[in-house]
Amino acid sequence: MTNGAIPLKNSESIGNVLLIGGSSDSVALAKALKVGGFSIILVDIDLLCVARSYCDVFINLSTFDYEDQIILLKKYEIYYCVTRSSGIAAKNCFQLNELIRFKKKTTLSDDLLDKSKLPDFCAEHNILHPITTLNIGLSGVNKLDYPIILKPIYEIVGKITTFKIANNVEMTKLVEKSDQNSHVNQSIVQQYLDGDDYSLLGFSHYGVYCPFGLFRERNNMVSGKVQHDGFVLLDKLLMAPFIKIAEVLASAIEIPLCPLNMGFRVCEGRVFLLECNLDFGGEGVIEILTDFNNDDVFGQFVSKICWKHKESG
Repeated sequence: MTNGAIPLKNSESIGNVLLIGGSSDSVALAKALKVGGFSIILVDIDLLCVARSYCDVFINLSTFDYEDQIILLKKYEIYYCVTRSSGIAAKNCFQLNELIRFKKKTTLSDDLLDKSKLPDFCAEHNILHPITTLNIGLSGVNKLDYPIILKPIYEIVGKITTFKIANNVEMTKLVEKSDQNSHVNQSIVQQYLDGDDYSLLGFSHYGVYCPFGLFRERNNMVSGKVQHDGFVLLDKLLMAPFIKIAEVLASAIEIPLCPLNMGFRVCEGRVFLLECNLDFGGEGVIEILTDFNNDDVFGQFVSKICWKHKESG
């Protein structure tokens, strides 16, 4: 672990924020945090990560290294944790915020982010979700009702190993590829629903969902493999059925502030929740919002971080 100097406390600094991940996606977020008056402690395994020069302290640490990040909470008196990294890094970030706020963590972030556990959450909260089971290996291929969708749990690279499988032969060929693109080396098999894909971006603020924008995803199946071709920003008037689901998820989040993005499939007029993300999302979606609406998305989010001042006042 390589540390810089601990930021000096002064009347101009609101507090220290732990930024998890220093890729180019994080630069705009880091700038917004600085404008908002926060000192930034950045953790990343890459010594040459782009966002390093925008932060007060750099820690050479993996975004997955949860135990060492817990140590940083006390050492730097961390006020809040935030990330643009998905999956396990986002799960860790959420649980760190629970520790800061409540001195304990819950399983909620894993329940939402783990694609094998999300169906149970949806069932408990009356949210439509495709029939999903944990992949039981090649010995179970004859029990599947094709066509199905095969995708990794906690995927390493998004969408590159999401497959539409038509038969046992394809399943046998592709299951290992899907598992290899999973941080936990495991995949799910999911009911195939014919329809269109949508993404809703926003955040939970004291259990209330605050949307940034709704996108239609340009996803196509080419030879049974998902080909992603960008996003189309839609009118806010189309958000209503998606917001209804987002509000259920936001109400389950007890920490004061958390990014909350969701992926949906609309099939025969019904909205199915496919996945949840507790980060801001990559793939240029925030930049699309900024370009089209002149929205200062990160500035809006950072302005909500100061809950301690709000509650003490």
